[in-house]
Amino acid sequence: MAATYKSKIAALSKRKQSAVRGAIRVAGRQIRDLAKELAPVDTGYLRSSIRVNFDFQLTRHYYRAQIVATAPYAIYVELGTIYSPAQPFLGPALRAIVPKLPELIRQAFRKK
Repeated sequence: MAATYKSKIAALSKRKQSAVRGAIRVAGRQIRDLAKELAPVDTGYLRSSIRVNFDFQLTRHYYRAQIVATAPYAIYVELGTIYSPAQPFLGPALRAIVPKLPELIRQAFRKK
């Protein structure tokens, strides 16, 4: 599946590739912001550890937004343990925003 997207991205004009990167940036930031809203707060460290990193390898036509929570206990909050129930924040944020990505790309194409 990834190869299909790579070949489609490679066929796009430079302006359209730039639009795709812009849409991925918007979606990545929206996911980060929603994850921060959804993250439970005790000290605020978990919320402040949520970040988005972008990886645009133009020569390989590889575009990625990686949303991470760097707090060491983030995985235990997200998935829960035998002692505490899950309090998901990353998964729901992804599920809310990723379906909007095609529309974000269409909007970016109209602007370019």
